[in-house]
Amino acid sequence: MNASPSVDGFLKRLLNAPRKKRDAALSAAAQVLSGDEFERLKFLVSQAEAARMISMSRFTIRRLVAAGKLHPVKVLGATRYRVSELHQLAG
Repeated sequence: MNASPSVDGFLKRLLNAPRKKRDAALSAAAQVLSGDEFERLKFLVSQAEAARMISMSRFTIRRLVAAGKLHPVKVLGATRYRVSELHQLAG
């Protein structure tokens, strides 16, 4: 990680925390990062989210991939799309 030592320590403690404390911390973080702020932090999105972001259908996303204009990324078997590439495409 390239985060500060205090952030690294916090993340390590969070990952090793009991389930209730971890869930409470994640819930609080989700509330703080709700809405647009949370969306800005995303780097990869699903096909449905990609379609919504550029106001097109999921089928159009598949056509853009077939045409070589959009490049999907496989993450643990799931297909995702780079938000930066979607912004350039919509641009």
